[in-house]
Amino acid sequence: MNRILVALVMALLSSGAAAAVPEQLRWEQDWGPLVPHKKFPSDCSLCHVPKRWDVLRSDFRFDHKKETGYALEGAHAQAACLRCHNDRGPVATFKARGCAGCHVDPHKSAMGMDCARCHGQTSWALQGAQGERIADHARTRFPLTGMHATLRCDQCHSRASAGDFRGAQRDCFQCHRKDYAAAPKHASANYPRDCRACHKSATFAGAVFDHAAFGAGGNCASCHLPDFQRAPNHVAQGFSQTCSQCHNTSSWAGARFVHPAGATNCVSCHLARYQSAPNHVAQSYPQTCAQCHTTSSWAGASFVHPPGATNCATCHHPTFVAATAPVNHTAQGIIESACAQCHSNASGAWQPASFVHGSPGCYNSATYQSHRNATCAKCHPGSYTKDTNACQACHTHSAEQLSKPCQ
Repeated sequence: MNRILVALVMALLSSGAAAAVPEQLRWEQDWGPLVPHKKFPSDCSLCHVPKRWDVLRSDFRFDHKKETGYALEGAHAQAACLRCHNDRGPVATFKARGCAGCHVDPHKSAMGMDCARCHGQTSWALQGAQGERIADHARTRFPLTGMHATLRCDQCHSRASAGDFRGAQRDCFQCHRKDYAAAPKHASANYPRDCRACHKSATFAGAVFDHAAFGAGGNCASCHLPDFQRAPNHVAQGFSQTCSQCHNTSSWAGARFVHPAGATNCVSCHLARYQSAPNHVAQSYPQTCAQCHTTSSWAGASFVHPPGATNCATCHHPTFVAATAPVNHTAQGIIESACAQCHSNASGAWQPASFVHGSPGCYNSATYQSHRNATCAKCHPGSYTKDTNACQACHTHSAEQLSKPCQ
């Protein structure tokens, strides 16, 4: 420590002999008063030449690292001793503050306390390659990627020249207002202002929208309402604006609707189709579409009668009235409510009709071959509710033959 004080004495007295001492030993009035010599060695010849207090010894040398453990490098090696060693107090006090112990922070602590991240000891100018600066910026709330990494600091930090990097915008829209306004449909369709949803920092071109940013069940119509309104039948038939029921985020084309499980109220969406289908309204077809149609396609409808259905006339009255050949149902008094006696719904068609008599004796056409192929009119010439009820009306055989069982 004595040698440090000796060096200070030399610096204090060197103002009158500037040519005889190194640059770092000079002294200026505004650095503070001379350091008192009370604790200096009593042997003045350690620093001064005999009889000249204003001249220092030419062979004086001071190894700062050896004597103090702290090496002076770069510009610090040329700094005047009294920059640090003066009447401000012990060096250890302001050394503990790091660079801020001697240097006023122009960044106002916005860049942290580690000055060596950007500055070296040779100059205040920024040090390091561009990649190192980008790595430093990555520790902030706005990492530099793409084109942002090539910009000058003052393009985002207006007070960069003054060392103030605070308050820079992190919102894309704040810097790219003009780009947003000039882009097609952005303003008119109220596109989101978070550019990152579509654009990358490398270039604005080739934008790809990421629907995942909006989460599941996003409100498609908030952006795609014009597309919905232009699409065929969407407005006219009151289509749902939950676009994801039919469309996917890859393309509007090839839309396919998947009916939700348990959906039964078909006419809530398909009433217009019901009304335009042949005979549906005229013949009062039921609006339970699933009885005939499937959710895959309207075409190829096939009606399956529910188990135990017998009241055919509720649906088939017009068909019954219109039936004239080969049998005129109305004229011959066929019972309308007994369709199942002649017709079957097993094949899905009314034809061919087949009536099987259930009466005992010769009239049971299911049992006796002799009557199976007989025409109805043979026994029912006027009305099917009346018959001859006598074999003789058709047969002219003898009483002996008629008494024999039918074959």
